[in-house]
Amino acid sequence: MKSGKMPFLLLLVMFATPFVEPMMCIPMQRFFLGISLAIKEIILFFLPYVIFMLLFGACVQFSKSAPRIIARILLFICLSNAITTSAGSAIGLLFYKAPMAFVTPPAVVELLPSFAIRLPAIIRNDLAMFFGILAGIMLPRCLPDFSRQANEIFARLISKILRIISYSLPAFIFGLTLKICHDGSLIAFFRNYAAPFGIVAAVSLLYILLLYAWAVGIRGGALLQCVKNMLPAVSCAFCTMSSAATMPITIDCVGRNGRDKTLARSIVPMSTNVHLIGNNFAIAILAFAILASHQIPLPSALAIGSFIVCALVAKFSVVGVPGGSILVMLPILERYLHFEGEMSSTIFTINLLACPIITALNVFGNGAFALLAEKFCVPRDSYPQN
Repeated sequence: MKSGKMPFLLLLVMFATPFVEPMMCIPMQRFFLGISLAIKEIILFFLPYVIFMLLFGACVQFSKSAPRIIARILLFICLSNAITTSAGSAIGLLFYKAPMAFVTPPAVVELLPSFAIRLPAIIRNDLAMFFGILAGIMLPRCLPDFSRQANEIFARLISKILRIISYSLPAFIFGLTLKICHDGSLIAFFRNYAAPFGIVAAVSLLYILLLYAWAVGIRGGALLQCVKNMLPAVSCAFCTMSSAATMPITIDCVGRNGRDKTLARSIVPMSTNVHLIGNNFAIAILAFAILASHQIPLPSALAIGSFIVCALVAKFSVVGVPGGSILVMLPILERYLHFEGEMSSTIFTINLLACPIITALNVFGNGAFALLAEKFCVPRDSYPQN
């Protein structure tokens, strides 16, 4: 299937599913959801090996300057997270004097799959990333011929894996969209939290588009092409609610936008679970809105600064599952922003209901981050010569 047709096919599936869902019986919906979750499980099973091969290949091609490039990218991730969390906190402070009411949504009957596949997690993604970088730096110095041959084999394997995943995307997204429609989670979310999250979405989108414009220049055609190339990944992230499960598609989309596919693709595994623009804005802005709605006194400047610093560190322990980011942030919110039981439940509920939108923003932002990291973190003389 031509890559140019994929965004339109995925959007067609997403927008057609709400009309198809009422005509389908529950057992059929459960069956298609089972297929989607099975595809997701298979992707997550192979993901550590894809990460290893991608980072190994990038480090082999940039072997002489790989440690310096990796250090710059990690610093760039920290800087970006610090900027977005600080900006979100500043915007939250502006809206502190305009409290909003938060309503607990009614319970819904959750759609469950008719079957489930469970594959063991042999190696974690962070370990695969570490060993991929380590092997890519060390092996070319000890076994240069073996490293080149291994890299060629890995490149062919990755190409086949990404092609197979791209063909499975419509079925993958269809079942998960059925679940969203059946559960009505997004309807409940928009009914209760549209105002505060509208601010989050608008600010996040504006910031991300500015990053794309910075990366490719203020040229309408180039900017539009970058956004178009990222649509499959954004659509997939919206339905799967998992940046990790979307990573292979994100890698492929970023590879089309970047100047060097190997480098652009290698940045994605390093940033997927730790560079979270959507989460950074959402948690910071909503935290201050909830403080105002519960009439909690504004924390001191020191407490807010400590919250931003701890949030920056906590990003490196986020689990790539729905609600993973807010889970690691709850203790920080309770300690520095004086969150209590009901307030923690409220922000957790909002983030969980908005998870499709937040995850899509995270993936969309990671596409821009990869382009900027390629532009500012990689010396021109370190590009491989073809």
